[in-house]
Amino acid sequence: MAQPPGESIAVLDDSSTTRLLQPTGHGGRAVPVTEFVSAVSELAGRDGSAGWLTAILNAAANQVAAIGAVAADRVWGRDPSALVTIATRADGRLIQQGLDFRLTGRWDTVTGAAFADWLLLRADLDGTARWVLLASDAANLVTRNDIVGLRTTGICDVTMADTVVDGSAVYLC
Repeated sequence: MAQPPGESIAVLDDSSTTRLLQPTGHGGRAVPVTEFVSAVSELAGRDGSAGWLTAILNAAANQVAAIGAVAADRVWGRDPSALVTIATRADGRLIQQGLDFRLTGRWDTVTGAAFADWLLLRADLDGTARWVLLASDAANLVTRNDIVGLRTTGICDVTMADTVVDGSAVYLC
């Protein structure tokens, strides 16, 4: 996992900041939306990049929780401090092979991918959008340092090339 500079280090080290929308049963705080928005707004007022990173990591945690307990257990069952990030555009393609899938795609500018333990990627399966939940080390990550104003947010391009994915890691959107 890459080491972020500046206030982004504080965001990642402050488990309460990155766990605002993570379920309480999995080590998070599951705060009301108004509290989440207020916290992100306050942080963004001090450091826009840190606010952006916090918002994305929490949005990903919220989506994992919305998928259900199986996905939440996959991410936080062994490590409640694990970080997950999200790519919401369906820039990948799934092909089913028995109980498993093959995933190919490129997701550009995924915030927090350089720091995340898990990736929640959106992909297409025969015209239907699916979430694919993978450990970040299963993907090829290319750090993007060319995005002015967001250099500390761990943005990466994420690439998967004909990668076998266990069927239990694929969920309906």
